[in-house]
Amino acid sequence: MARLGFQESYRRKHNGQGTENISYCFDNLYIELLWVNDNKDLNSPDVRPLQFSERSQWQKTKASPFGIGIRANQDQLDLTITTIEGKKDCIFSFPSMDIKSL
Repeated sequence: MARLGFQESYRRKHNGQGTENISYCFDNLYIELLWVNDNKDLNSPDVRPLQFSERSQWQKTKASPFGIGIRANQDQLDLTITTIEGKKDCIFSFPSMDIKSL
């Protein structure tokens, strides 16, 4: 990422979750790259529902190794695109929710 001109914003180890990350922050979003650092913690009761274990073995399990997280301040989150013709088209609409830390 550095070769592409991205400057690292921060790194974190998620103790008890079995992962760590590196993040690149921008004005209104950030990109987080996440990887496994402890396979045992991936199957703890708090982390198991996230299916990180399956995702980390994507070549064997066929689970998607990618995830998209969206955080919003509104009660309703709408992701709207504008087509070439200028038509607005909502591609996702769902209630936003608070995410609790493990």
